[in-house]
Amino acid sequence: MSLFQNLYKYQKTDEGNNQQENYLTELLAYVLQHDEAFRQGFFDTFLSNELKLFISENCKSFTLRTQDSYTIPDTKNNTARPDIVIKGFDGEYNINPNNINPNLLIFIENKIGSSEGWRYIIPTDEKQDNTWQSQLTNYSKVLKEAENKGLQTHLIYLTRNFEIPPAKGVIAFKHIFWYQIYQILKNVDENPLSITFQFKQYLINLGMNNDNRFALKDVYELSNLSKDSTLEDFPELFRKMDEVLKRANSIVEKELDVRLVKSRYTFLKNYALYTDYSHEFASKTKKKLSIHIGFEPKRVESDLPHFYIRLYIDPKYSIDNKNLIVNDLVIKGWIADVFIKKYELIDLLKEKNEHFLILQEWIKEAVEQLAAHKNLF
Repeated sequence: MSLFQNLYKYQKTDEGNNQQENYLTELLAYVLQHDEAFRQGFFDTFLSNELKLFISENCKSFTLRTQDSYTIPDTKNNTARPDIVIKGFDGEYNINPNNINPNLLIFIENKIGSSEGWRYIIPTDEKQDNTWQSQLTNYSKVLKEAENKGLQTHLIYLTRNFEIPPAKGVIAFKHIFWYQIYQILKNVDENPLSITFQFKQYLINLGMNNDNRFALKDVYELSNLSKDSTLEDFPELFRKMDEVLKRANSIVEKELDVRLVKSRYTFLKNYALYTDYSHEFASKTKKKLSIHIGFEPKRVESDLPHFYIRLYIDPKYSIDNKNLIVNDLVIKGWIADVFIKKYELIDLLKEKNEHFLILQEWIKEAVEQLAAHKNLF
């Protein structure tokens, strides 16, 4: 067990709640500040080539602070407080801190157990209505103002698992994951007495060293999934399937306005499927429909293990314009009549990008294809 795991037992708020998110933020900021090899690995992994070149040529020193406050432009003293602020300087900051201005400003927001926060904004222009704005939107406005003053800027959103941040657009933005932090740590200090090494061990203790990719081992295990399988049999496979289903549930509920039942354990025992489903929706038309999403070893002998989404229609009920729907969905890769679309996991292994995000985009596209016909059901 790492030193930080032991120390965390004593970390409490006044209300007695654990503050692991803030604790990890402070640890990350400290290692970024004091381990040059890790900081360089962080920049190399997450920043654009243009920004990396700027830093190598123009930044001779850096400061890192946590929970600094910035006034949000065009508001009546509303403030934004990013978790970590990195400033770069073209001289040695420690030699003359009062007479040197930054040329680089990076905000990092860390989330491991909470979603993006919102703040009630009061504009300086009284003709504009007061409104709620997300944290990342507020950070973007602060960074855009800094950019207009000549600074190089970047916004980083760091999460453990699934989070869908709104698109930023106006400034450089990147969504990264804690397992990627661990990947950088793997290549730096191996001295067990170092803070960096203890930080790496702490991420392992938290299970944050796991990446978001499926492996050939996962495909093999899924192909052997049966009614007798338990979570203990394939713990890493189930972790990955749970994360994908979490993302899928969020998309289905948003796009189709239906709530999915987390029925995966029941389906596993009864049908050897790892699947969630919705109760009847489109109830205004009295037609029994439901959405099934999940993982399946195979449907027929020729199948490979896959993720699937299916629109189940009670055979007792007819659907108006069914041929029109079928023809449209078949063109988009659905299997006719059974209204099913699948993504074979073996195909994911060919992808270099993060598999969960690839499946997330595929799910979103498939659900939108169904949503286009929701008014016909």
